[in-house]
Amino acid sequence: MKKSYYKYFVLDTNILLDNIANIEVISEKGNNLIIIPATVLSEIDKFKTGFNETNFQARNFARLLQDAKIKKSYSFDTSDDNKLSMIFTFVDNIDILIVDKKEYEADKIQTDRSIRNDSKIIEIADNLRHSEEYGDLIFLSLDIMARTRALGKGINSESLDLGYNELDIERDFHKEIGVTDDLVDLEEHISSIRITKENGNSDFLFKTKQNTWETVDDKNIHRLSMPPMNFRQKIMVELILDENDIIVSSGPAGTGKTSLAISAAMRLMDLHKNKYTNIAYIRRTVISGTADDELGFLPGDLSEKMGVYNQPMIDSIKKIASLKKKNQKKEELEERIEKITEQYSINYLYAGHLRGSTLDEGTILIIDECQNFDLPSIRTIISRAGKDNIIIAVGSNNQIDTKFLTKNNNALTFLINKCGTTNEEGVNIKGIKLTNVMRSKISEWADNELVQV
Repeated sequence: MKKSYYKYFVLDTNILLDNIANIEVISEKGNNLIIIPATVLSEIDKFKTGFNETNFQARNFARLLQDAKIKKSYSFDTSDDNKLSMIFTFVDNIDILIVDKKEYEADKIQTDRSIRNDSKIIEIADNLRHSEEYGDLIFLSLDIMARTRALGKGINSESLDLGYNELDIERDFHKEIGVTDDLVDLEEHISSIRITKENGNSDFLFKTKQNTWETVDDKNIHRLSMPPMNFRQKIMVELILDENDIIVSSGPAGTGKTSLAISAAMRLMDLHKNKYTNIAYIRRTVISGTADDELGFLPGDLSEKMGVYNQPMIDSIKKIASLKKKNQKKEELEERIEKITEQYSINYLYAGHLRGSTLDEGTILIIDECQNFDLPSIRTIISRAGKDNIIIAVGSNNQIDTKFLTKNNNALTFLINKCGTTNEEGVNIKGIKLTNVMRSKISEWADNELVQV
Protein backbone atom coordinates (compact mmCIF):
# COMPACT_ATOMS: atom_id res chain seq x y z
CA MET A 1 0.00 0.00 0.00
CA LYS A 2 1.66 3.23 -1.11
CA LYS A 3 -0.02 5.64 1.29
CA SER A 4 1.40 5.80 4.80
CA TYR A 5 -0.86 6.33 7.80
CA TYR A 6 -0.30 7.71 11.26
CA LYS A 7 -2.12 4.83 12.93
CA TYR A 8 -4.05 1.65 12.12
CA PHE A 9 -7.26 0.84 13.99
CA VAL A 10 -9.16 -2.45 13.94
CA LEU A 11 -12.75 -1.69 14.96
CA ASP A 12 -15.04 -3.93 16.97
CA THR A 13 -18.74 -3.96 16.06
CA ASN A 14 -19.77 -1.92 19.10
CA ILE A 15 -17.64 1.04 18.01
CA LEU A 16 -19.76 1.44 14.87
CA LEU A 17 -23.10 0.72 16.54
CA ASP A 18 -22.28 3.21 19.29
CA ASN A 19 -22.20 6.07 16.78
CA ILE A 20 -21.37 6.00 13.08
CA ALA A 21 -19.62 9.36 13.60
CA ASN A 22 -16.91 7.46 15.50
CA ILE A 23 -15.46 6.22 12.22
CA GLU A 24 -14.92 9.77 10.96
CA VAL A 25 -13.33 10.89 14.22
CA ILE A 26 -10.97 7.90 14.40
CA SER A 27 -10.00 8.35 10.75
CA GLU A 28 -8.81 11.93 11.35
CA LYS A 29 -9.61 12.97 7.78
CA GLY A 30 -7.93 9.92 6.27
CA ASN A 31 -4.69 10.17 8.25
CA ASN A 32 -5.51 6.91 10.07
CA LEU A 33 -6.56 3.66 8.42
CA ILE A 34 -9.83 2.06 9.54
CA ILE A 35 -9.67 -1.76 9.42
CA ILE A 36 -13.00 -3.61 9.61
CA PRO A 37 -13.07 -7.42 9.87
CA ALA A 38 -15.76 -9.02 7.68
CA THR A 39 -17.32 -10.53 10.81
CA VAL A 40 -18.19 -7.00 11.92
CA LEU A 41 -20.14 -6.53 8.70
CA SER A 42 -22.10 -9.71 9.39
CA GLU A 43 -22.94 -8.58 12.92
CA ILE A 44 -24.04 -5.11 11.79
CA ASP A 45 -26.19 -6.65 9.07
CA LYS A 46 -28.29 -8.35 11.78
CA PHE A 47 -29.08 -4.97 13.34
CA LYS A 48 -30.35 -3.21 10.21
CA THR A 49 -34.01 -4.03 10.90
CA GLY A 50 -35.68 -2.29 13.82
CA PHE A 51 -36.49 1.09 15.27
CA ASN A 52 -34.03 1.77 18.08
CA GLU A 53 -30.79 3.74 17.92
CA THR A 54 -28.62 0.68 17.31
CA ASN A 55 -30.70 -0.19 14.23
CA PHE A 56 -30.42 3.40 13.04
CA GLN A 57 -26.62 3.35 13.37
CA ALA A 58 -26.44 0.00 11.53
CA ARG A 59 -28.42 1.41 8.60
CA ASN A 60 -26.23 4.52 8.55
CA PHE A 61 -23.13 2.35 8.27
CA ALA A 62 -24.71 0.40 5.41
CA ARG A 63 -25.37 3.69 3.61
CA LEU A 64 -21.75 4.71 4.16
CA LEU A 65 -20.51 1.49 2.58
CA GLN A 66 -22.95 1.93 -0.29
CA ASP A 67 -21.24 5.22 -1.13
CA ALA A 68 -17.73 3.75 -0.82
CA LYS A 69 -15.48 3.44 -3.84
CA ILE A 70 -13.20 0.42 -4.20
CA LYS A 71 -9.56 1.38 -4.57
CA LYS A 72 -7.97 -2.03 -4.55
CA SER A 73 -8.67 -5.70 -3.86
CA TYR A 74 -5.82 -8.03 -2.95
CA SER A 75 -4.64 -10.89 -0.71
CA PHE A 76 -2.20 -11.03 2.17
CA ASP A 77 -0.35 -14.14 3.40
CA THR A 78 -0.60 -14.85 7.13
CA SER A 79 1.68 -16.88 9.32
CA ASP A 80 -0.69 -19.87 9.12
CA ASP A 81 -0.57 -19.92 5.30
CA ASN A 82 -4.18 -18.77 5.14
CA LYS A 83 -4.59 -15.76 2.90
CA LEU A 84 -6.46 -12.68 4.07
CA SER A 85 -8.67 -11.19 1.37
CA MET A 86 -8.69 -7.41 1.47
CA ILE A 87 -10.88 -4.78 -0.11
CA PHE A 88 -9.47 -1.29 0.18
CA THR A 89 -12.19 1.36 -0.09
CA PHE A 90 -12.67 5.01 0.70
CA VAL A 91 -15.59 7.35 1.30
CA ASP A 92 -15.62 11.03 2.32
CA ASN A 93 -11.83 11.03 2.83
CA ILE A 94 -12.06 7.98 5.10
CA ASP A 95 -9.86 5.02 4.10
CA ILE A 96 -11.38 1.67 5.05
CA LEU A 97 -9.79 -1.76 4.75
CA ILE A 98 -12.23 -4.69 4.91
CA VAL A 99 -10.52 -7.96 5.81
CA ASP A 100 -11.75 -11.56 5.69
CA LYS A 101 -10.33 -15.08 5.87
CA LYS A 102 -11.35 -18.24 4.12
CA GLU A 103 -10.85 -20.29 7.27
CA TYR A 104 -10.81 -19.12 10.90
CA GLU A 105 -9.03 -20.86 13.76
CA ALA A 106 -12.05 -19.97 15.90
CA ASP A 107 -14.16 -22.30 13.74
CA LYS A 108 -11.59 -25.10 13.75
CA ILE A 109 -11.24 -25.25 17.53
CA GLN A 110 -15.01 -24.88 18.01
CA THR A 111 -14.83 -21.73 20.11
CA ASP A 112 -17.87 -21.14 22.31
CA ARG A 113 -20.64 -19.79 20.09
CA SER A 114 -21.27 -16.76 22.32
CA ILE A 115 -17.75 -15.41 21.73
CA ARG A 116 -16.96 -16.91 18.32
CA ASN A 117 -17.48 -13.67 16.43
CA ASP A 118 -15.34 -11.79 18.93
CA SER A 119 -12.64 -14.42 18.46
CA LYS A 120 -12.78 -14.03 14.67
CA ILE A 121 -12.46 -10.25 14.90
CA ILE A 122 -9.49 -10.57 17.27
CA GLU A 123 -7.99 -13.24 15.00
CA ILE A 124 -7.95 -10.78 12.08
CA ALA A 125 -6.22 -8.19 14.27
CA ASP A 126 -3.72 -10.80 15.44
CA ASN A 127 -2.92 -11.90 11.88
CA LEU A 128 -2.38 -8.34 10.71
CA ARG A 129 -0.17 -7.33 13.60
CA HIS A 130 2.41 -9.95 12.57
CA SER A 131 2.99 -8.06 9.33
CA GLU A 132 5.55 -5.31 8.97
CA GLU A 133 2.97 -2.89 7.62
CA TYR A 134 0.25 -3.26 10.27
CA GLY A 135 2.38 -4.37 13.22
CA ASP A 136 1.53 -1.44 15.50
CA LEU A 137 -2.24 -1.58 14.97
CA ILE A 138 -4.69 -0.83 17.79
CA PHE A 139 -7.83 -2.85 18.49
CA LEU A 140 -10.73 -0.59 19.53
CA SER A 141 -13.67 -2.04 21.47
CA LEU A 142 -16.16 -0.93 24.10
CA ASP A 143 -16.25 -4.52 25.42
CA ILE A 144 -13.79 -5.05 28.28
CA MET A 145 -13.85 -8.82 27.78
CA ALA A 146 -12.95 -8.53 24.08
CA ARG A 147 -10.17 -6.08 24.90
CA THR A 148 -8.83 -8.41 27.58
CA ARG A 149 -8.76 -11.37 25.17
CA ALA A 150 -6.97 -9.22 22.59
CA LEU A 151 -4.42 -8.04 25.14
CA GLY A 152 -3.79 -11.67 26.00
CA LYS A 153 -2.64 -12.19 22.42
CA GLY A 154 -0.32 -9.20 22.59
CA ILE A 155 -2.59 -6.85 20.61
CA ASN A 156 -2.65 -3.18 21.60
CA SER A 157 -6.25 -2.63 22.77
CA GLU A 158 -8.12 0.47 23.83
CA SER A 159 -11.64 1.64 24.59
CA LEU A 160 -12.80 4.56 22.52
CA ASP A 161 -14.05 6.66 25.42
CA LEU A 162 -10.84 6.06 27.41
CA GLY A 163 -8.52 6.53 24.49
CA TYR A 164 -9.42 9.93 23.07
CA ASN A 165 -6.28 11.68 24.28
CA GLU A 166 -4.04 8.70 23.46
CA LEU A 167 -5.44 8.58 19.94
CA ASP A 168 -4.62 12.26 19.38
CA ILE A 169 -8.13 12.86 18.12
CA GLU A 170 -8.90 16.50 17.42
CA ARG A 171 -9.87 18.40 20.55
CA ASP A 172 -12.81 19.97 18.73
CA PHE A 173 -14.55 16.61 18.97
CA HIS A 174 -14.61 16.92 22.76
CA LYS A 175 -16.38 20.25 22.41
CA GLU A 176 -18.81 18.89 19.86
CA ILE A 177 -20.05 16.03 22.01
CA GLY A 178 -19.76 17.91 25.30
CA VAL A 179 -17.15 15.63 26.85
CA THR A 180 -14.24 17.26 28.65
CA ASP A 181 -11.33 15.98 30.64
CA ASP A 182 -13.00 17.34 33.78
CA LEU A 183 -16.52 15.96 33.70
CA VAL A 184 -19.05 17.60 35.97
CA ASP A 185 -19.15 15.80 39.31
CA LEU A 186 -22.05 13.42 38.81
CA GLU A 187 -22.61 13.14 42.56
CA GLU A 188 -23.30 16.84 43.17
CA HIS A 189 -24.11 18.34 39.82
CA ILE A 190 -25.79 20.81 38.21
CA SER A 191 -28.11 23.30 39.77
CA SER A 192 -27.16 26.42 41.65
CA ILE A 193 -28.60 25.85 45.10
CA ARG A 194 -28.15 27.88 48.23
CA ILE A 195 -29.36 27.09 51.71
CA THR A 196 -29.51 30.04 54.05
CA LYS A 197 -30.09 29.79 57.79
CA GLU A 198 -31.49 32.66 59.80
CA ASN A 199 -32.97 32.53 63.29
CA GLY A 200 -32.76 28.75 63.21
CA ASN A 201 -34.83 28.53 60.01
CA SER A 202 -33.55 27.28 56.64
CA ASP A 203 -34.44 28.84 53.31
CA PHE A 204 -33.80 27.01 50.05
CA LEU A 205 -32.87 29.24 47.14
CA PHE A 206 -32.57 28.37 43.47
CA LYS A 207 -31.12 30.28 40.55
CA THR A 208 -33.80 31.51 38.16
CA LYS A 209 -33.48 31.77 34.41
CA GLN A 210 -32.82 35.49 34.95
CA ASN A 211 -29.81 34.43 37.07
CA THR A 212 -31.29 35.88 40.24
CA TRP A 213 -31.67 33.99 43.51
CA GLU A 214 -35.20 33.23 44.62
CA THR A 215 -36.66 31.45 47.63
CA VAL A 216 -38.64 28.29 47.04
CA ASP A 217 -42.36 29.17 47.06
CA ASP A 218 -43.90 26.49 49.28
CA LYS A 219 -47.43 27.76 48.71
CA ASN A 220 -47.09 27.41 44.96
CA ILE A 221 -45.46 24.01 44.85
CA HIS A 222 -47.88 22.52 47.39
CA ARG A 223 -50.66 23.14 44.87
CA LEU A 224 -49.20 20.35 42.77
CA SER A 225 -51.24 17.18 42.39
CA MET A 226 -48.23 15.36 43.85
CA PRO A 227 -46.41 17.78 46.19
CA PRO A 228 -42.60 17.43 46.52
CA MET A 229 -41.38 15.66 49.65
CA ASN A 230 -37.92 17.21 50.16
CA PHE A 231 -35.99 20.33 49.25
CA ARG A 232 -34.31 18.83 46.16
CA GLN A 233 -37.69 17.84 44.78
CA LYS A 234 -38.87 21.39 45.55
CA ILE A 235 -35.95 22.80 43.56
CA MET A 236 -36.82 20.53 40.62
CA VAL A 237 -40.40 21.78 40.65
CA GLU A 238 -39.30 25.41 40.85
CA LEU A 239 -36.93 24.97 37.90
CA ILE A 240 -39.87 23.67 35.85
CA LEU A 241 -42.35 26.32 37.03
CA ASP A 242 -39.71 28.98 36.32
CA GLU A 243 -40.13 27.97 32.64
CA ASN A 244 -36.50 27.16 31.92
CA ASP A 245 -36.06 25.81 28.42
CA ILE A 246 -34.44 22.53 29.47
CA ILE A 247 -34.59 21.03 32.97
CA VAL A 248 -32.38 18.05 33.82
CA SER A 249 -33.07 15.84 36.83
CA SER A 250 -30.86 12.87 37.66
CA GLY A 251 -30.89 10.56 40.64
CA PRO A 252 -31.32 6.95 41.77
CA ALA A 253 -34.39 4.87 41.05
CA GLY A 254 -37.29 5.76 43.31
CA THR A 255 -36.44 9.43 43.85
CA GLY A 256 -39.65 10.50 42.10
CA LYS A 257 -38.14 12.01 38.95
CA THR A 258 -40.79 10.91 36.45
CA SER A 259 -43.86 11.42 38.66
CA LEU A 260 -42.65 14.82 39.79
CA ALA A 261 -41.93 15.86 36.20
CA ILE A 262 -45.48 14.99 35.14
CA SER A 263 -47.01 16.62 38.22
CA ALA A 264 -44.99 19.85 37.72
CA ALA A 265 -45.86 19.89 34.01
CA MET A 266 -49.56 19.65 34.92
CA ARG A 267 -49.17 22.56 37.33
CA LEU A 268 -47.38 24.59 34.67
CA MET A 269 -50.32 24.05 32.32
CA ASP A 270 -52.73 25.18 35.03
CA LEU A 271 -50.71 28.38 35.56
CA HIS A 272 -50.41 29.16 31.84
CA LYS A 273 -53.55 27.75 30.23
CA ASN A 274 -53.12 29.71 27.00
CA LYS A 275 -49.46 28.89 26.57
CA TYR A 276 -48.94 25.18 27.25
CA THR A 277 -51.24 22.75 25.48
CA ASN A 278 -50.03 19.19 26.09
CA ILE A 279 -47.58 16.92 27.87
CA ALA A 280 -45.58 14.54 25.69
CA TYR A 281 -43.63 11.60 27.09
CA ILE A 282 -40.78 9.82 25.36
CA ARG A 283 -38.65 6.92 26.51
CA ARG A 284 -36.02 4.91 24.68
CA THR A 285 -37.36 1.61 23.36
CA VAL A 286 -34.66 -0.47 25.02
CA ILE A 287 -35.26 -3.47 27.24
CA SER A 288 -34.04 -3.14 30.84
CA GLY A 289 -31.93 -6.15 31.67
CA THR A 290 -30.31 -8.77 29.48
CA ALA A 291 -31.04 -10.23 26.06
CA ASP A 292 -33.09 -12.89 27.84
CA ASP A 293 -35.67 -10.19 28.56
CA GLU A 294 -36.19 -9.34 24.88
CA LEU A 295 -39.88 -9.02 24.01
CA GLY A 296 -39.61 -9.52 20.28
CA PHE A 297 -42.22 -8.24 17.85
CA LEU A 298 -45.30 -7.42 19.90
CA PRO A 299 -48.80 -7.71 18.41
CA GLY A 300 -51.18 -4.82 17.95
CA ASP A 301 -50.96 -1.25 16.67
CA LEU A 302 -48.16 1.18 17.61
CA SER A 303 -49.80 2.32 20.86
CA GLU A 304 -50.22 -1.31 21.94
CA LYS A 305 -46.66 -2.20 20.96
CA MET A 306 -45.33 0.80 22.87
CA GLY A 307 -47.47 0.14 25.95
CA VAL A 308 -44.61 -1.62 27.73
CA TYR A 309 -42.35 1.38 27.19
CA ASN A 310 -44.77 4.06 28.44
CA GLN A 311 -45.66 2.11 31.58
CA PRO A 312 -43.66 4.50 33.83
CA MET A 313 -45.82 7.35 32.53
CA ILE A 314 -49.01 5.38 33.22
CA ASP A 315 -47.77 4.45 36.70
CA SER A 316 -47.00 8.10 37.46
CA ILE A 317 -50.47 9.24 36.39
CA LYS A 318 -51.95 6.44 38.48
CA LYS A 319 -49.95 7.63 41.50
CA ILE A 320 -51.14 11.21 40.99
CA ALA A 321 -54.75 10.05 40.57
CA SER A 322 -54.51 7.96 43.75
CA LEU A 323 -53.41 10.98 45.81
CA LYS A 324 -56.54 12.93 44.86
CA LYS A 325 -58.76 10.53 46.76
CA LYS A 326 -57.78 7.64 48.99
CA ASN A 327 -59.33 4.16 48.77
CA GLN A 328 -60.87 4.67 45.34
CA LYS A 329 -62.55 1.76 43.67
CA LYS A 330 -60.84 0.39 40.57
CA GLU A 331 -63.46 1.95 38.29
CA GLU A 332 -63.11 5.35 39.97
CA LEU A 333 -59.33 5.24 39.71
CA GLU A 334 -59.41 4.31 36.02
CA GLU A 335 -61.89 7.10 35.38
CA ARG A 336 -59.65 9.56 37.20
CA ILE A 337 -56.59 8.44 35.22
CA GLU A 338 -58.49 8.89 31.95
CA LYS A 339 -59.67 12.33 33.05
CA ILE A 340 -56.14 13.49 33.89
CA THR A 341 -54.79 12.10 30.62
CA GLU A 342 -57.44 13.93 28.60
CA GLN A 343 -57.40 17.18 30.61
CA TYR A 344 -53.64 17.63 30.17
CA SER A 345 -53.41 15.97 26.76
CA ILE A 346 -50.76 13.53 27.97
CA ASN A 347 -49.46 11.38 25.15
CA TYR A 348 -46.60 9.04 24.33
CA LEU A 349 -44.22 9.90 21.50
CA TYR A 350 -42.29 7.30 19.52
CA ALA A 351 -38.73 8.45 18.75
CA GLY A 352 -38.74 6.64 15.41
CA HIS A 353 -41.42 9.00 14.08
CA LEU A 354 -39.78 12.29 15.12
CA ARG A 355 -37.43 12.84 12.20
CA GLY A 356 -38.59 15.71 10.03
CA SER A 357 -41.39 16.71 12.40
CA THR A 358 -41.83 19.59 14.86
CA LEU A 359 -43.36 19.31 18.31
CA ASP A 360 -46.72 21.00 18.69
CA GLU A 361 -46.73 24.55 20.00
CA GLY A 362 -46.97 24.59 23.79
CA THR A 363 -45.62 21.07 24.31
CA ILE A 364 -43.97 20.12 27.59
CA LEU A 365 -41.76 17.20 26.62
CA ILE A 366 -40.61 14.71 29.26
CA ILE A 367 -37.64 12.57 28.20
CA ASP A 368 -37.49 9.60 30.56
CA GLU A 369 -34.49 7.28 31.06
CA CYS A 370 -32.33 9.88 29.35
CA GLN A 371 -29.19 7.84 30.12
CA ASN A 372 -30.27 5.32 27.48
CA PHE A 373 -30.16 7.86 24.64
CA ASP A 374 -27.00 8.58 22.71
CA LEU A 375 -26.15 12.00 21.32
CA PRO A 376 -27.58 11.57 17.78
CA SER A 377 -30.89 10.41 19.32
CA ILE A 378 -31.14 13.27 21.81
CA ARG A 379 -30.18 15.72 19.08
CA THR A 380 -33.03 14.41 16.93
CA ILE A 381 -35.50 14.78 19.81
CA ILE A 382 -34.45 18.18 21.12
CA SER A 383 -34.09 19.66 17.65
CA ARG A 384 -37.82 18.96 17.12
CA ALA A 385 -38.68 21.62 19.75
CA GLY A 386 -41.07 24.32 18.53
CA LYS A 387 -42.57 27.48 19.96
CA ASP A 388 -43.26 27.54 23.73
CA ASN A 389 -41.76 24.10 24.25
CA ILE A 390 -40.15 23.02 27.51
CA ILE A 391 -38.01 19.91 27.80
CA ILE A 392 -37.67 17.93 31.05
CA ALA A 393 -34.97 15.23 30.90
CA VAL A 394 -34.75 12.70 33.73
CA GLY A 395 -32.58 9.65 34.28
CA SER A 396 -29.95 7.81 36.29
CA ASN A 397 -26.43 6.85 35.27
CA ASN A 398 -26.76 3.79 37.51
CA GLN A 399 -29.36 2.35 35.12
CA ILE A 400 -27.79 2.30 31.67
CA ASP A 401 -29.48 -0.52 29.76
CA THR A 402 -27.40 -0.62 26.58
CA LYS A 403 -23.83 -1.89 26.32
CA PHE A 404 -23.01 0.76 23.73
CA LEU A 405 -23.34 3.60 26.25
CA THR A 406 -21.42 4.55 29.38
CA LYS A 407 -21.87 7.29 31.96
CA ASN A 408 -19.33 9.34 30.01
CA ASN A 409 -20.97 9.30 26.58
CA ASN A 410 -24.76 9.21 27.06
CA ALA A 411 -27.27 12.02 26.61
CA LEU A 412 -27.93 12.49 30.33
CA THR A 413 -24.28 13.26 31.05
CA PHE A 414 -24.15 15.55 28.01
CA LEU A 415 -27.09 17.58 29.32
CA ILE A 416 -25.66 17.59 32.85
CA ASN A 417 -22.50 19.18 31.49
CA LYS A 418 -24.57 21.87 29.77
CA CYS A 419 -26.51 22.86 32.90
CA GLY A 420 -25.81 26.40 34.05
CA THR A 421 -23.60 27.18 31.05
CA THR A 422 -24.22 30.05 28.66
CA ASN A 423 -24.80 29.61 24.94
CA GLU A 424 -25.22 31.89 21.95
CA GLU A 425 -28.85 30.85 21.50
CA GLY A 426 -29.79 31.94 25.04
CA VAL A 427 -31.23 28.53 25.96
CA ASN A 428 -31.70 28.23 29.73
CA ILE A 429 -30.57 24.80 30.94
CA LYS A 430 -30.89 24.10 34.64
CA GLY A 431 -30.92 20.92 36.68
CA ILE A 432 -30.91 19.16 40.01
CA LYS A 433 -29.76 15.81 41.35
CA LEU A 434 -32.38 14.07 43.51
CA THR A 435 -30.86 11.97 46.29
CA ASN A 436 -33.63 10.78 48.62
CA VAL A 437 -35.09 7.44 47.51
CA MET A 438 -38.83 7.57 48.22
CA ARG A 439 -39.72 4.14 46.85
CA SER A 440 -38.26 1.80 49.49
CA LYS A 441 -35.10 0.89 51.35
CA ILE A 442 -34.77 -2.15 49.06
CA SER A 443 -34.81 0.10 46.00
CA GLU A 444 -32.14 2.34 47.54
CA TRP A 445 -29.98 -0.67 48.40
CA ALA A 446 -30.26 -2.08 44.88
CA ASP A 447 -29.29 1.22 43.28
CA ASN A 448 -26.27 1.60 45.57
CA GLU A 449 -25.02 -1.97 45.57
CA LEU A 450 -26.02 -3.44 42.22
CA VAL A 451 -24.41 -0.82 40.00
CA GLN A 452 -23.35 -2.03 36.56
CA VAL A 453 -19.60 -2.27 36.06
